[in-house]
Amino acid sequence: MDLADSDLSLASLRPFEEVISTSLAEPRFYTVLISAFGLFTVLLTGIALYGLLSYRLVLRTREIGIRIALGARRPQVVGLVLKEGFVLVAVGVIFGLVGAVFETRVFGSMLYNVGNATIGVLVIAQLCWWRSLFLASLLTATRVLSIEPIAALRTE
Repeated sequence: MDLADSDLSLASLRPFEEVISTSLAEPRFYTVLISAFGLFTVLLTGIALYGLLSYRLVLRTREIGIRIALGARRPQVVGLVLKEGFVLVAVGVIFGLVGAVFETRVFGSMLYNVGNATIGVLVIAQLCWWRSLFLASLLTATRVLSIEPIAALRTE
């Protein structure tokens, strides 16, 4: 018993890899788009952290000048600036994690399989935030090294 009709023509004969690639084109596009937005967010966060830390450094230039003039070593002052940055980001991370857990509970029933990927996504996001904090704090700390105590005290 022959099930195939040899007189029928094939409408579309394509390799299986091409069929799979075509069917995954839209999800692949959305994945790349979301990843690009995520990287852009990390970049903006790093720029904002650098701006905030630089502004706080400008406000404390006189204090840092006095500390250096009274004998504080520059690594101690750099550590002070780095500690301030880490405290700011730690507070942001705590609020972000609480918000993410709340969001997962609220939207978890609406989205498919969101609960399984949340832990990994949160860990990767936190690593990105801490890396951007480290770079912003490092750039700000290099500015601390250039503060001259006499110039800082004469500005006001």
